[in-house]
Amino acid sequence: MNGDQIIGLALIQGPDHNLHGSYFYKKYLKDIPLKGEFTAARDIELREYDDSGSVRATFHLHFAESDPAFKKRSLDKEVLTGTWVSKFRSYPVHLSLEDAIFVSKENQRYAALGVTDKMAFEHEAEKFYFAVLKGNKQTASRQIEYPMRIYMGNKRITFHSAAEFLKHWDELFTPAYLACVSEGIPHDMFANYQGAMIGRGEIWWNEKGRVSAINPCVPSQN
Repeated sequence: MNGDQIIGLALIQGPDHNLHGSYFYKKYLKDIPLKGEFTAARDIELREYDDSGSVRATFHLHFAESDPAFKKRSLDKEVLTGTWVSKFRSYPVHLSLEDAIFVSKENQRYAALGVTDKMAFEHEAEKFYFAVLKGNKQTASRQIEYPMRIYMGNKRITFHSAAEFLKHWDELFTPAYLACVSEGIPHDMFANYQGAMIGRGEIWWNEKGRVSAINPCVPSQN
């Protein structure tokens, strides 16, 4: 948004082209509810509300037919472009599809993993994520489910204790790997029965919000 703010958007389409969901700013990781609908075949309007129930801001978005990042491929619903408009300001918006996942009838994002409390689960996941980025080794080591597998180069290593994990900290969390991890967001993550992940699977969490696997950084391929 506005070229300098990273946001995430999650939408569910209901009957009659109605839409509901939420969006969040990466720096806050707090869901902001949205309601809206299709206004044309490729156009949607999404509204956020203040505490009094009045519209505070509106997304006017279009499913782009093409995008440079997708190498001239014709697109369906992979990219949304448009504006976010409030009473006082207007910002350009560009969103790219990360994933489409199954949600329960109650719209539980981590239903496939058996998690019913989204906020509590993500709170646990965030402890490891931010501890790693801040270099807080002890906190990070406590957020792991041991034994845990880690891929280092072409080697697969299983750590059975925090002591083993901490011994290899500098080999694991190189500046390049930390930069890769920082691009992931431990909020509205992709999830299946195996766990929830950030990015393209660099870090996986189990149903308790404990880290179950750490993998090499996978470059984006559009």
